[in-house]
Amino acid sequence: MYDKDVCAPALTTPSPVASTPAPSQSSPVLEVQYVGNPCGSFSPGGQCAECTGDCDNDSDCAGDLRCAQRRSTGGEETVPGCVWGPNSDSLRFDDSDYCFLPISQPGIMNYVGECSSGSYLCGLCEGDCDSDSSCEGDLICVERSGYSAVQG
Repeated sequence: MYDKDVCAPALTTPSPVASTPAPSQSSPVLEVQYVGNPCGSFSPGGQCAECTGDCDNDSDCAGDLRCAQRRSTGGEETVPGCVWGPNSDSLRFDDSDYCFLPISQPGIMNYVGECSSGSYLCGLCEGDCDSDSSCEGDLICVERSGYSAVQG
């Protein structure tokens, strides 16, 4: 999870740095697909499927999917649970946003989408948060740079 702020306890020891793991072998791996902006306008039912974009917010995504807000055009930001296809450099180096299924696993930092007090509150080691009010309970939002570790 590159350069995303995460929720953590106020005082603990650093957590190992890792991104949301790739889907298990039994899960189908979906390729990132750009279908239009907003993608819901180009999708049956008006909402985007997993690994499709360009989404602008979570409501553009079907079911429990969230919109991964990508900020970089350097190619380092992935879409959790999705893969870049063999000819997808134009998508990977663009800042389009894609729907993904958030998975939170203990012991690693998990990107679950944009967290806020008005929608989804980030739990322990989840991000991307912008302030303490984006986090559950007494957790605080810890600003990160690159792949830096955080408390907890």
